[in-house]
Amino acid sequence: MVGITASNQGGPAFSGASGFVSQAAASGPFGMGLRTPLAALRLAPGTSAVTVAAAVEKSLGGSALAVDPRAGAAAPLDQIRPLLLLVVALACLICAGVSANTTALAVSERRREIGLLRAAGAGPRQVLRLLLAEAGVLGLAGAGLGVGAGLLLGSLAVTHLGASDLPAPPLPLRPWQLVGSAAAGLTAALLGALLPALAAARSQPLVALRSAAEPAPHRSVRGLALAGLARSQRARVRSPPWSWAAWPCSSAPPSASR
Repeated sequence: MVGITASNQGGPAFSGASGFVSQAAASGPFGMGLRTPLAALRLAPGTSAVTVAAAVEKSLGGSALAVDPRAGAAAPLDQIRPLLLLVVALACLICAGVSANTTALAVSERRREIGLLRAAGAGPRQVLRLLLAEAGVLGLAGAGLGVGAGLLLGSLAVTHLGASDLPAPPLPLRPWQLVGSAAAGLTAALLGALLPALAAARSQPLVALRSAAEPAPHRSVRGLALAGLARSQRARVRSPPWSWAAWPCSSAPPSASR
């Protein structure tokens, strides 16, 4: 036995081990003679496998097969691609909901500011562009952070799988895929903020100023308790006297004289 080698794309349970023997051992104990059933050629980087296979067939005869080991590396990802697309769609839906809630809360807290802008001459389109620009900045920041976190977690997962007894295919990510992911997050944020921004842009200046000037009803627990106590005392004072000052029928009232 000359040596044993194993693939670096996973453990022996998935890739299998290979053994190499000398030519004398192959022709003697193994009974292979001078027959060579298979010859594998590892090409230098930049060499065309198809060209080499054609040259081998022409020189040695037989059949030569050109195989790219990296061709099947993305097969596991292709199998779960529909699930990944479903996760992306769910993430975009959540992003749109969070953006809509955030924009609606910002519009509710800035009604006076929006009313002043409209009263100063700002048109509905200007208010709409202002709110959408704010949502776009937040969406772009969130998309950038999400893509960066995804790349980091993906590289950590590949490193962890490569160190264990599991196959670790590389992540075949292209630049347009990363840009598309960030664009999807930004689009979801803008679509979520569109309805609250339209409602704020269509509001009348006087209505916005009036609604912002009205104080919100605020009642404390102490005030409610005092109001309840005052009502109970008023009801007690207005009740008829015989409901609380009547003598029992079985006993007579005490005499004033001894």
